[in-house]
Amino acid sequence: MSTEKRTYEELLFENENLKKCLSELEDNSLHTGLSKSEEKYRALVNNVKSIIYTLENDGTVTYVSPSWKHLLGHDPDEIIGTNFAPLIYPEDLPNCIDFLRKTADTGTIQPDQEYRIFHKDGSLRWHRSVVTPFFDDQNQFLYFIGNATDITKRKSVEQALNDSEEKYRTLVQFSGDPIFCFNPDETYRFVNEAFAKVVGRQAKDIIGITPHSIFGYEEGENRLRLVRQVLKSGEKGEIEVVVVLPSGKKAYFITIADPVKDDHGNICWVSCISKNITARKEDELLIKQQNNELQKLNADKDRFMTILAHDLRSPFNSILGLLDLLIRNIHKYDINKIEKQINTVNNSAKATYRLLEDVLLWIRANSGKIPYEPQKLSLTNICLEVTENLELAANTKQISINQLALAGINVFADINMLTTILRNIISNAIKFSNLGGLVNISSSTDHEMATITVSDNGIGMAPEIIAKLFDLSGLYTTKGTGNESGTGLGLLICKEFVERHGGKIWVESEVGKGADFRFTLPCLEEGS
Repeated sequence: MSTEKRTYEELLFENENLKKCLSELEDNSLHTGLSKSEEKYRALVNNVKSIIYTLENDGTVTYVSPSWKHLLGHDPDEIIGTNFAPLIYPEDLPNCIDFLRKTADTGTIQPDQEYRIFHKDGSLRWHRSVVTPFFDDQNQFLYFIGNATDITKRKSVEQALNDSEEKYRTLVQFSGDPIFCFNPDETYRFVNEAFAKVVGRQAKDIIGITPHSIFGYEEGENRLRLVRQVLKSGEKGEIEVVVVLPSGKKAYFITIADPVKDDHGNICWVSCISKNITARKEDELLIKQQNNELQKLNADKDRFMTILAHDLRSPFNSILGLLDLLIRNIHKYDINKIEKQINTVNNSAKATYRLLEDVLLWIRANSGKIPYEPQKLSLTNICLEVTENLELAANTKQISINQLALAGINVFADINMLTTILRNIISNAIKFSNLGGLVNISSSTDHEMATITVSDNGIGMAPEIIAKLFDLSGLYTTKGTGNESGTGLGLLICKEFVERHGGKIWVESEVGKGADFRFTLPCLEEGS
């Protein structure tokens, strides 16, 4: 038992040895743990794709991870101990320095910084970096630890998208076609300059309003029907609209609307483009008008040929009938009866010849085969020549023809056409004047057009007859007060010739109160 008994000194010595062993054991375990931890984090840093780096407050690089060589071409040893500033693109350097200063001053991590950094070969790479500041126990700044990621590819895509967006924005903004977008609440989201020009407003004043504010309620609803249809169906649509331009002229557009959707298929807005189809529309309307006119003309000509056939058949029947009687009874009739029938045949032949002449003249006038050669003409001289040729017809009915206020008026007209116009109108005045009647020829001028009026105090006309005078479809002819016949084509020829001069012709009349035929021609000042 005494051998196992230990003195206090022995126990104390053993205890000290135990503490030493425990302390050494603890130090070894801690060292082993730290080594393993360091090895683990070193492996992480060495294998991460981004660059891990440390910076002193003065910008000196104290560490870079091996990925630097892969991303920027330098060996880490080439970078460690140098200042980071020469590596940064000069335009981006002030922002980088300001970024580091704010990080150190605030002690907080700032929003990621994007900048350009030089590769060893001189090219530029885009990096995005986040930096963490480190401080000692006295809160004194020690260094920065940063993590930089290469974003060159993303920046290239962004730049390409920006360039593409800018290109298409420019194309849209300066397109000659109106381009515009609607929000789901039916307000304008975007309009280009072409749209603003069409409606006569500034583009900025259109954003946020509805079509009602521009086109009025009815036309606004017409346009919104298309937008609502697209919003409801999710499919594109189109509509034809009419716009009154700031000049007051109408323009025709066809508008195509297309929905713009997000990744989930929800419609964000409706994009529209309009194409000006005014020229095409005017051509269509012109063709339609020409077709209508052609159909009317064909119908009028069919009707005219029917009337003409009747008017030609009647005098020929009369002529042939009388000639047949004369042939069969030439030896039975006395000379007076023969003379009477020959005169009747002669008058019928002359009337038929006049009809033929009128028909040929009208056909030539309508086909444009009569030459139009305007010249300066004295209205007085032309009227005197025409009235002299009609003197016999006027004297037969004791009708006086007076020329009033014609002196000094010169017209710019084709002499043959003007003569034909006056001869037909004055002949009509004589034809429908009573025995002892009066025909007045007068004129006035507004220094551009001369208005010539032929008035008579004859039987006049009812409104329904006046409406047919210058219409081929209602070709109208009637016997005169002396049983004179006519073809009804004379006034149609007058209308054709007057309009060839850029003038117009019309008549004012009442039953029993005579008629005033008026037409206009270009006039010339005296001495011109």
